[in-house]
Amino acid sequence: TVVSVVADHPDLAPQTPWRPWRSVLGNQIVLHVDDTDHHLVLAHLQRDSITFRSGDHVGIGDAVGRVGNSGRSGTPRLHLHVQDGPDAAGVEGVPVPFCGYEVVDRGESWDAAYSITDGMPTGRDHPQVIRLKRAE
Repeated sequence: TVVSVVADHPDLAPQTPWRPWRSVLGNQIVLHVDDTDHHLVLAHLQRDSITFRSGDHVGIGDAVGRVGNSGRSGTPRLHLHVQDGPDAAGVEGVPVPFCGYEVVDRGESWDAAYSITDGMPTGRDHPQVIRLKRAE
């Protein structure tokens, strides 16, 4: 269920310097994960692309918006994280396992990508970029 939506931040040209008065996450949607205390945050979306409003139910496979470059983002991307509360303040991140994805270490080419069946992308000290595994 949608908890909150921010959809009016401007889309920035790639490599535009971030200004502290802008929202770090830019255009975003926060979803309450049914039957848990967890909340999924999808951020840096394109302006006015979010297709749901607060209180709406989002189903598996529903498109919620388009990848953008709003907030503190040097290039278009989708920021995804799960946290233990609906607001940004005073929450803790929750580990999110993925299945069927490819990983490329930061600074490497997609030619160096390797497949992961089930796992969790790394972060902080050794960030990785992931994409869905391509059909063979």
